[in-house]
Amino acid sequence: MTAPRPGAGERFAVLETSTMLAWLICLACVGIMFATVREVPSLGAGGAIVDFDVFYIVGQMIWDGTLPQAYDIDTMRAIQKSITGEDTFMPWTYPPHFDLVTALLPFGSRGLSYAVFITVTFLGYIHVLRRLSGPYLTAVLIALLPALVMTMRIGQNGFMTAALVGLFCLAFLNGRTVAGVPLGLMVIKPHLALGLGVLVLVTRRWKVLVLGLAVVAAVSALATLAFGTEVWPAFLASVPEAQESMKRGLYPMFRMTSAYAALFTLGMAPGAAMIAQGCVAAAACASIVVASVRGMPMRQVLGLSCLATLAISPYNYDYDMPILGIGFALMASDLMARARPVEKLALLGLTWLSCGWGMAMVTLRRHLDISDSPPDQVSLAAFGHLMLIGLVWHILRREARSQHGTMPAKELAARG
Repeated sequence: MTAPRPGAGERFAVLETSTMLAWLICLACVGIMFATVREVPSLGAGGAIVDFDVFYIVGQMIWDGTLPQAYDIDTMRAIQKSITGEDTFMPWTYPPHFDLVTALLPFGSRGLSYAVFITVTFLGYIHVLRRLSGPYLTAVLIALLPALVMTMRIGQNGFMTAALVGLFCLAFLNGRTVAGVPLGLMVIKPHLALGLGVLVLVTRRWKVLVLGLAVVAAVSALATLAFGTEVWPAFLASVPEAQESMKRGLYPMFRMTSAYAALFTLGMAPGAAMIAQGCVAAAACASIVVASVRGMPMRQVLGLSCLATLAISPYNYDYDMPILGIGFALMASDLMARARPVEKLALLGLTWLSCGWGMAMVTLRRHLDISDSPPDQVSLAAFGHLMLIGLVWHILRREARSQHGTMPAKELAARG
């Protein structure tokens, strides 16, 4: 007699708890890292500048004593052109706090520095993700595959910022004031922590807020001590230049995941697109407040806050989306207990759209030579992300289902 075939719900359950598959995904990411080092062992060897290369260049400028010049668009453009021979637009607008990180990078060759930076931040991220997700680590990693690959390939700091967000969530979940430390360290990319700040305020965790502000002050003082006071005017002058570049569409907008980028690339005027972005940001903040005021479980509130914080800023990229994984890790148990099989597929599809649209367009540009075609300039990731937030909210409002996914637990109990 043959065993009955597992239903859709049971197949998802096997997938969610497959430790071996989680290890394989992590090993595949390590393989991508080594392939990247082999492809571009030294600065400019690949004939192009990627995000990590800009980190590396700024690190070199720090040790040359020319850091303020890094915030000048024309200077950075000339440096990048001298390396690759191509005219690129990758300006430096990070706060001086992150310069403390880039100063550590030129300790060796470009390849070695990239490998160390990605390895340390990736391992930190996976460690935090595992602690938050438990048996659902595999499912979270599968959902995040596009973001993992993109962050690995370009050497961005998405793993670092997501790990900080995860550390904040771990401490906040346990009611520990030390949550203010990773929150304060998010000053390296403050726009990604706005939703977390809203959560701290609405829950009145004043000690966390005070500690976070103290960390910001301490890191600011350290940056000033390390780089001098002249770095701050240079940084502040770069902010309006970055805003103007956003209005002109000089950034790779198709890789951005904000409502502003989506609407701008669809033809909306910059002013109108920014107003729409403001409305989305207000709604995202409101969702955090509502979730908290309604008394939803703290894991759900934190998870929704992670999703919502990615919808606030107009300047948000696909490599920032590992934070999405932190939100999923927090809510995985509740989502899997409530979602129907088709909804789980929808969660996966919308997450891949949110995280992978930019990578798909990069691939099309490279292999199909469609760089002059209007469709590849459009950013659709924001629509996927906003629909994802709506679907998650809808699922969490539902009564938890039984392990077999047949009916709500209360109904099963009532039937005896």
